[in-house]
Amino acid sequence: MDYTQTIMVEVFGSALVTGLLLVFPLWRIFRRAGLQPIFSLLVFIPGIGFIAVLLMLALSRWPALESGETGI
Repeated sequence: MDYTQTIMVEVFGSALVTGLLLVFPLWRIFRRAGLQPIFSLLVFIPGIGFIAVLLMLALSRWPALESGETGI
């Protein structure tokens, strides 16, 4: 493998590991917020996925808060 391929494997490998570590907690946050937890899988989009998830959580209405559910 040449240097460029090694760097690409390391970057995408670390992005995959990071995504796997974030999916479960984000899934629970989305579910408790009353939103669709499938959106937590957006963290696997390189570059913008995690930012998109954070913006979605920060800027959307949380139906669970409006209805008084805690999800616990």
